[in-house]
Amino acid sequence: MDFAIPEEERAFRREIRDFLATELTEEVVREAQSEDRISSAGKDFIRKLGDRGWISLTWPVDEGGAGRPAMDRFILNDELIRAEAPGAVGTNVGGRIVAPVLLLYGSEQQKRRLLPRIARGEIDFALGYTEPDAGSDLASLQTRAVWDGECYVVTGQKLYSTGAHFADYHWLAARTDPTQPRHGGISLFIVDMRSPGITVRPLHSMMDLRTNVVFYDHVRVPREALVGQENQGFAIMSTALSLERMFVTGDLRRVVEDLLDYARRTESGGRRLIDDVSVRRQLAQLATEVEIARLFSYRVAWQQSSGRHPGPEATIVKLFITELQLRLATAAIDLLGADGELIYGEAEAPLGGFFERFYRRSIMRTIVGGTSEIMRNVIAQRHLGLPR
Repeated sequence: MDFAIPEEERAFRREIRDFLATELTEEVVREAQSEDRISSAGKDFIRKLGDRGWISLTWPVDEGGAGRPAMDRFILNDELIRAEAPGAVGTNVGGRIVAPVLLLYGSEQQKRRLLPRIARGEIDFALGYTEPDAGSDLASLQTRAVWDGECYVVTGQKLYSTGAHFADYHWLAARTDPTQPRHGGISLFIVDMRSPGITVRPLHSMMDLRTNVVFYDHVRVPREALVGQENQGFAIMSTALSLERMFVTGDLRRVVEDLLDYARRTESGGRRLIDDVSVRRQLAQLATEVEIARLFSYRVAWQQSSGRHPGPEATIVKLFITELQLRLATAAIDLLGADGELIYGEAEAPLGGFFERFYRRSIMRTIVGGTSEIMRNVIAQRHLGLPR
């Protein structure tokens, strides 16, 4: 791996920052960090990403994309999350996850109907994987899709379906053949959220971000909504899940910079916080770990850009980055003291109350997309060959 960053990648990062300086308003950031995640301003911002060709950045040219390497998508997500902009996490599921999977497994009709609208930022999706009894173990899902001769009839419940309250479609995993082994008999569907029989109920989390419970009551889903082959959904889901493993560190680098700035200009007991040797050591350690995380995430992006499938690196980077965020948030609260617990909007809250919310969201980040315990098991069993 060449550690030198090519000039074209540096230029692309500068282009993104210039775009954000012009188009990313306080209203868009406020929406992105609100409980509902997105509204009119955020949707307009996503469409502007589409106008720049950035949603379809890495798609093949003959499918309407720019044919750029995965590294460019990594750089884009890194800058978006650093700026607290929509499009990198929680929104743009269509561009980040659904479209790349459709390019591999979708029918020509699905690609013609959906890809142009995803590329323009006109539609979005919510993931429909998790159930009350099927979280990290998705092979245990029980939502049924039964073919009645005319269409699939779907009955069941999905949990933690973030974005279902504003999404146009549900990226739904359901069991189509209960007689097959657990990992077999699962199929993947694109379901219109306006379909009769779908009920979306809010589920409020400690992150101050809304997620949802989605109920299916004999929802009729046409054959053309099936993605790939029937009963092959688990393999397709595995591909989709691997796309979530491109973790970026722009937000963590910004946090370290904010903490350094706070320590330099804040006094306690007549001296600056930065003059305390224990504070300097802690900040130096965190800065070192964030740099390690940055290089690790670059390695995974480089593997994808080189056409290589990331192996243990993708799992390790997920575990390391999410737990680093929690360590970073804990250190921030310790440094800020009691004032660090003041919430967003309170006049005396340091840095606008950012770190109180950052701490709560950091706890959840070790759960979302696979818990730290599951990540450790995967590393131990699949990559180190250790016994169960």
